[in-house]
Amino acid sequence: MLSRCRARPTCLMRSLHTTSPRKRDLFDPSSVDRPTDDVDVCIVGASPAGLSAAICLKQLKQQNGREIRVVILEKGAEIRALASKYSPCIPQSPQMAKTGTYVVSLSRITAWLGSIAKKLGAGLVYSEDGRSILGVRTDEDTFEPGMEFHARVTLLAKSAHGSLSKEAIRRFKLRDGRDPQTYRLRLKEVRRVNPAKHEPGKRIKHHPYFRNLLSGDTTRIAYGARVLNEGGLQSVPKLNFPGGALIGCSAGFVNVVKIKGTYNTMKSDMLAAEAAFGAIASQTSDAPSPDDPADMSAYDTAFHESWVHSDLHEVRNVRPSLNTPLGVLDGVVYSGIDTLLLRGRTPWTFRNTSGRSDAAHTRRASECTPIAYPPFEPPLSTDILTSVALTGTNHAEDQPMHLHRWVEDAVVRWVRVHVNVEEYVGPLGLGCPAQVYEYVDAEDAGPKEGKEGEIEVEKVGWGGKRLVINSQNCINCKFCDVKVPTQDITWTVLEGSGGPKYSECFAEFYGSGHV
Repeated sequence: MLSRCRARPTCLMRSLHTTSPRKRDLFDPSSVDRPTDDVDVCIVGASPAGLSAAICLKQLKQQNGREIRVVILEKGAEIRALASKYSPCIPQSPQMAKTGTYVVSLSRITAWLGSIAKKLGAGLVYSEDGRSILGVRTDEDTFEPGMEFHARVTLLAKSAHGSLSKEAIRRFKLRDGRDPQTYRLRLKEVRRVNPAKHEPGKRIKHHPYFRNLLSGDTTRIAYGARVLNEGGLQSVPKLNFPGGALIGCSAGFVNVVKIKGTYNTMKSDMLAAEAAFGAIASQTSDAPSPDDPADMSAYDTAFHESWVHSDLHEVRNVRPSLNTPLGVLDGVVYSGIDTLLLRGRTPWTFRNTSGRSDAAHTRRASECTPIAYPPFEPPLSTDILTSVALTGTNHAEDQPMHLHRWVEDAVVRWVRVHVNVEEYVGPLGLGCPAQVYEYVDAEDAGPKEGKEGEIEVEKVGWGGKRLVINSQNCINCKFCDVKVPTQDITWTVLEGSGGPKYSECFAEFYGSGHV
């Protein structure tokens, strides 16, 4: 036994060999054989909007005795993944009154709607000429191509500024004659506090009252962020296109004064379901056909005749008033008069005549005074990554990047990083609520030639800085797609069930209102 462990006088040599690297063909999505399925209605997004449409379609099926197949596509793992001492009192508009209503978890409402839809059985695919939508292609998996769902009607029910909605709006020019959409980044925390300290109606956690309320025996249990549509009625695009329609937050039905819109989206999606059922009933073919795309114009008409349109019309001038010659302060005064007294009964409508987007309104650093943020004071306030841990965000390590950078030319990228860093002090890094984007030090961040004569695009930067994307932190707020002046980033749907698991973070107020 010992002899086996004794060192040997000879030196064993191990011969190694290498093989020349093989050139792999680029992946061509158009040449892949994909599994396909034909359905009557394909709904993209298991939001309250999408689920309301699905439930309404199945109810119409039961009432009319006509078979209709509905499929809902959802990226989530389950249906729901969705400082001063002086505090002045500001008059509250009647639209913001919450007396007699209930506070509910929107994610739980969505889960409940999903259970009803299940009990009832409940990338875009274009025609060859590109004039109509025939269905949806799911994202490519790490190991296999996505699936195509061919549908007579495709309803896009994703959240604000969804990638498929952007594509449909651009392809079919649905925003022609409408104002650009504007957005608000909404951050939310959920905390469990000591009931003995709680007094309803207070806000601003750094206020002395909140400092006391959120100290001691309190637990922060959730964190999240999303962009909301707040352009109002003027920014709602044309709702229908050949073969489908925009529903829910894809269209932008948020009442900016009430800071909610779920009741509007659910009602409008019922209107869309009724229009889809009628469009399918009027078709002569039994399967999706590029020669006979479903006409969803009845949905747009029904929306304009509904109380949803009236609800948005009443507050149409509130948010746009801030971008008029009145300015912000006078715009706030006007909005107060409009909501308290006029209630939208005016002969004028404020429009965004410049046509500038939210990204174009981002101010340069030279026009602003840097904000001196106080140091973190756990548990009152913590660093971003500690907050991100509360979202339940999970991304597979080998999944494809879902944050796409449009520019692949090294010189152009260098110019854009220059603009972002020099003129705007890195808005991606400053504004992202999940620390996805970082401008890290780089000795030579300018465009240069690689070993084989190719430009090393990913290492391009400016002034000793280059942009690094930590996509595994992404909580799907879409700030990067909305607000960055150079519009470098396009948010797309994550693979599989990746992303945040919002269960308690988003709430709505419901009462005896109509739906």
